[in-house]
Amino acid sequence: MLYYSRVLFPNEEEIDSYPLRDVYPFPLFWYKRLFSLPLSDITVLYGNNGSGKSTVLNVVGEALKARRDAPLYDDTTYKLEHEKAYHPFASFAKMTRLEEARDAYGELAGVPSEVSFFTSDGLFREIEARRKENRLLRERKEAAYRERREKAGERFRFDSLEDLDGLIERNAALRSTERKWAERLGSKEEERSNGESSLDVFAALLGRPGLYFIDEPENCLSPLNQSRLASLLFDAAFHNRSQLLVASHSPFILAIPGAKVIDLDADPPRERKWTEVENIRLYRDFFLAHRKDFD
Repeated sequence: MLYYSRVLFPNEEEIDSYPLRDVYPFPLFWYKRLFSLPLSDITVLYGNNGSGKSTVLNVVGEALKARRDAPLYDDTTYKLEHEKAYHPFASFAKMTRLEEARDAYGELAGVPSEVSFFTSDGLFREIEARRKENRLLRERKEAAYRERREKAGERFRFDSLEDLDGLIERNAALRSTERKWAERLGSKEEERSNGESSLDVFAALLGRPGLYFIDEPENCLSPLNQSRLASLLFDAAFHNRSQLLVASHSPFILAIPGAKVIDLDADPPRERKWTEVENIRLYRDFFLAHRKDFD
């Protein structure tokens, strides 16, 4: 789903007129000659470490006031002599504009109801929250096991009808296995790896239509789970009315059908086929050099 068709970053004249044009992030966009960014249903920002993928994501996300799962790094304040304070990153984001997409009839696509930014830090925080929930559930289960053992082993004296509830509880404990006894809690503990938990988090994140900024989602994922994540991203964009801007090195994500790949290592940055970017060529050359090992 295309909500925005293009990002317009500050142009040369706007950058030149800013008092702190030599302060990050202004030089990154100036030296790369990155003044606009075409968007698709899925746009994948490719580039080696330090190429500016996260910076581009953060700028566009901040321009749209995206809801974040982790705080944006501090925006350093600069105060010129006898002048007001300047916040270069915030200023650059305010100067960044987005063109709304139009449908085949020329009508505006509309503003997404959900605009969210998702980072690796937020992912690991969510995984840790799930682990904490599991630990609490495990403690409740252990308490239930102890209760069952105590009730099953105690001597019970039935003196009147007032003791009937206690007798029923004791007999239930005697007939129950510890697993069934703990199931009275109504919850099931799930022990899952980081990768499995990551996929669960992404599935929940992409469950409703919106515009999503996702920074290197392949972290901690095996190749198999990267391929599953690529399927989740494809379904979100083309079946669930979402638009995605993703920073990634993953060949599985770069190869998503219909994705627009922007090579930030190119001078200037430009759209490329996923098979043309450097890292994919490195993978190809590596496997070709070892092809005899596959025979």
